[in-house]
Amino acid sequence: MGENFTISSRNRWSTNILNQYSSHSTITGIQYLAEPRRPLIERIFWIIMFLAMTIICVKLTWESYIKWKDSPVLISPNNQFSSVLEIPFPAVTICPHQKFNMTKKNMTDFILRLYNKYLNMTDENNQLIFEVAQQICPALNEDLLRFFFITFPDKYVDPDIFMSTMIDLSPTYKSIFLYRFWETKDIDGEFQPFLHKEGICFTFNSLDTSDIFRNGSNPHKILLDKLKYQLVEHKKSSPFNGTRSGKGSGFRVQMLNDLDNNCEICQEMNQGAEIAIHSPDEVPDFTNYVSINGKKNVLVSITPRVMQISDGLKYVDFSKRQCYLKNEKYLQHFKIYTQANCEFECLTNLTLKMCGCVKFYMPRNETTKFCTRENYCTSTASENLSFWP
Repeated sequence: MGENFTISSRNRWSTNILNQYSSHSTITGIQYLAEPRRPLIERIFWIIMFLAMTIICVKLTWESYIKWKDSPVLISPNNQFSSVLEIPFPAVTICPHQKFNMTKKNMTDFILRLYNKYLNMTDENNQLIFEVAQQICPALNEDLLRFFFITFPDKYVDPDIFMSTMIDLSPTYKSIFLYRFWETKDIDGEFQPFLHKEGICFTFNSLDTSDIFRNGSNPHKILLDKLKYQLVEHKKSSPFNGTRSGKGSGFRVQMLNDLDNNCEICQEMNQGAEIAIHSPDEVPDFTNYVSINGKKNVLVSITPRVMQISDGLKYVDFSKRQCYLKNEKYLQHFKIYTQANCEFECLTNLTLKMCGCVKFYMPRNETTKFCTRENYCTSTASENLSFWP
């Protein structure tokens, strides 16, 4: 009797708790379950409705969890405007169409004499000059060279000798630019020489190359050392921030249109330049560039787009976030991870693996050789990476 009495008391206690909860609940239908005069069929109806709503809520919650697990990043536009003072001005890399200093070496005459078999191509100096011309002049492609039966046995070239020859043949900094201003300030000391696949370019508002490349990987070190006598010493300052918007602010440059330095064979385009606009901490990406004619005024308007992430997203695994932060991925040649730097390093590593050498504008260590144009596998390496031009 004592045990049955205890069980009965527990049942009455549990029933009272449920009745009190049901009568005071704000959930629709639950309070009807505790009313003693409610018909049984109505109570069953509300029980079924409560269970159905519970199942639906659990299902929707589970679907939301799966969606967050698969795609934890939500990109939403922020309609608040940001001041231009908060956004670094982009780097501007200018690659002139003018490839050679014709006052030092008439490359038009040199190439014509080469094609007409008037030059002694067993001479190492002539071979080196033509090698530089092949590298930086797109018109001298492999098909044209095969047509004239021009081949050289070497697939590698000494980096220091190659760079010295290219600098000697290239136009000087002062023969390219007439003036260059940042707003109202002369920025002669803010340009850095930068290597591109078509020769020597000049970059404004970029980080110093020693802050972009790791020690021993900087392909521009030889270039910087040999061009010191041409340039005003570069000031290792932080990238400029814009102070205002509009036509009267920002970066202005006027290029010289020197017809005497025009190599008619190499010059596929009019006097002018190709301009790439990129982040100050990465190499220029010439898949997107602006081509300007030296005889025209060109105005480029930039609309910045800033993407910010919440603090919580930093702790989400990158495989779910689907992007890397700058300090999450180690690059062999670059100090800062960006997509452009990573893609350029991929091309460099693939070229070195396939060819045993790299192109003159690629990062490398002191023992890596330069590939010549005779080393056709460099084109194959570039074709294997579809994102690279």
